[in-house]
Amino acid sequence: MQEQYNRVNTSNPFGSQRYSTGADGRTEFTTTLSPQMQQLMDRGMGLAGRDMQRVQKPQGFEELVAAMMGRLGNRFGGKP
Repeated sequence: MQEQYNRVNTSNPFGSQRYSTGADGRTEFTTTLSPQMQQLMDRGMGLAGRDMQRVQKPQGFEELVAAMMGRLGNRFGGKP
């Protein structure tokens, strides 16, 4: 019974969340985004599916990583 009281429908500028009972009698929880948030989500998902230009490592990056790993290895007893 307590679980039923904890199911509170909410609405805010970002969208809404609603509890309902499905045709099979089970509880359903639905999140609906506002049109603005849905647009942002669609745009973000669209960008995620694209190949992005690889970021070039700055000159000396590999040496810096090797030096840092060496120090960590020395400090924590590992092999550099």
